Amino acid sequence: MAIWKRAVTIGPISEADAAQAEHAMGAHLGLRIVEIGEDYLRGTLPVDDHTRQPFGLLHGGASCVLAEELGSVGANLCIAPDGGYAVGLEINANHLRSATDGIVTGTARPLHIGRNTQVWEIHIEDEQQRLVCVSRLTVAVKRSDGVHIRENAGVNDAAVEFALHPQLAADCFVLGDAPLCRLLLMNDAQYPWCILVPRRPDIQEIYQLAAADRAQLLDESVTLGAALMQVFAGNKLNVAALGNQVPQLHLHHIARRYNDPAWPAPVWGLHPAQAYAEDARTSFLVRLSVALPQWLGGRAHQTPPTEPQS
Repeated sequence: MAIWKRAVTIGPISEADAAQAEHAMGAHLGLRIVEIGEDYLRGTLPVDDHTRQPFGLLHGGASCVLAEELGSVGANLCIAPDGGYAVGLEINANHLRSATDGIVTGTARPLHIGRNTQVWEIHIEDEQQRLVCVSRLTVAVKRSDGVHIRENAGVNDAAVEFALHPQLAADCFVLGDAPLCRLLLMNDAQYPWCILVPRRPDIQEIYQLAAADRAQLLDESVTLGAALMQVFAGNKLNVAALGNQVPQLHLHHIARRYNDPAWPAPVWGLHPAQAYAEDARTSFLVRLSVALPQWLGGRAHQTPPTEPQS
């Protein structure tokens, strides 16, 4: 069964949409789509003065152009007309054999087709069907209206932009951003207490996250937990996702110590919060930034109340 969700034009790339592609790179290089199967796309590129490097060999960049063009066209053909469009995230290429003339042929097949990402593998061969290059392209799927679609979202479940829950914004200082999560500091100086909030809208439970986001959340949780325990000499790490009062998914990370005010009981509701003094908060940020320099590029901000509710 064919994987395509849109029609395709066989011929020069510029014929696919002449108004936009007339001056595109593929048209200038003579790149052509010559065949489409149920699960692959095939195109050719001449090895000539437009695609050779100074030593007379096919330029590695030209191979990448062929690979990305085929992978990108294939990815867009796998998205329904009202489902958005694909843009490149990352491409790599292994150049295995040189080519000096003639035509090289690329064949693109998908390794993964998801709501948010696709991965395509492209094999490029010379006229003797010898492998010249193997490339892998990862693309992101974007909605035309700029709205992100969750991996497990329903057809009509378009998410709104991420916003921090007002209670979290009131109770915490924003320290910075990890690749997935916003990093918060709870305004209670009695405990080294940070919170990770995945920057995904309308998420209340971990199982609602896409698989890749779940893996990333675990990785960021491990990184934060290790940093808190190391920097603040913790004896036990408490990690919890409660959400009874604040439904937005957030993960508490608390480095507990045998001599902290609540030990060994949970910290919630046992003692009134003690707000950070400015110098103490700055000291906390400086110490943690040594362990998490990639996350903490800026200073904390916001002035929360003294009775956290999350």
